[in-house]
Amino acid sequence: MSEKLNFQYLFSYFGIIPYFILIIDKYFLIKIEDIIIINFSIYYTLLIIVFIGAINWNLVTKVKSIIVFHGILPSVFATIIILVNLYNLNYTYIFFSLKIFLLYQLLCTEWIIFTFIPK
Repeated sequence: MSEKLNFQYLFSYFGIIPYFILIIDKYFLIKIEDIIIINFSIYYTLLIIVFIGAINWNLVTKVKSIIVFHGILPSVFATIIILVNLYNLNYTYIFFSLKIFLLYQLLCTEWIIFTFIPK
């Protein structure tokens, strides 16, 4: 049975557990302050975005420029969002930007995998 179960995928889905804990606390336990929930959600999402971007980094072989750009862009985006959050921009804009960038990463990563990475 363990040959058919890919533990990498299983462990990667454990990354959504903190979001479930925040939702449970927000609606049932009410122990964590709202501002902490908002900031944790922003920073944890940025952490996920940066790790997804780092998947494309390969230090052993020479990679195409588009893949390098796609790997660096999440770090730049995360830095901008951190600065914007520190300057107290409206959280609606920040969460909208996070959603748009996650969608961008999903679509562009698939495009890069099917276009630039040899099979």
